[in-house]
Amino acid sequence: MIADVIGIPDPWIWIAYLLCLVAAALCVVYAACLGRNRQAEQAPAPAPESAPAEEMHTKA
Repeated sequence: MIADVIGIPDPWIWIAYLLCLVAAALCVVYAACLGRNRQAEQAPAPAPESAPAEEMHTKA
């Protein structure tokens, strides 16, 4: 049997191992979908025009 070859005879350990892999795969898919949606929502902002240094400082 394959469980004896790999060295994990207990089926509960197999279940926990497989659930960890499935959870990791779901995290990757969720992050990929979330990143794709955020990129679609955020349009690049136009670059601000350069202002003279005098206007950037406030005078008291």
